[in-house]
Amino acid sequence: MLGTAKDLMEATAKVVLEELEVLAHDKMSFDELWHHTRDRLGILPQQVSQDVPGAN
Repeated sequence: MLGTAKDLMEATAKVVLEELEVLAHDKMSFDELWHHTRDRLGILPQQVSQDVPGAN
């Protein structure tokens, strides 16, 4: 199940980056891909205001 969840997250990240017109190369590790996706969406931990409900 964990492998399937990771595959789903990876596919979702690739779709998001594609929609944002950011090129993701095949050699990107999962961590790198996930980091770039969260960065483009503005949801990296340091980008989220602590005033937002659920920020913790």
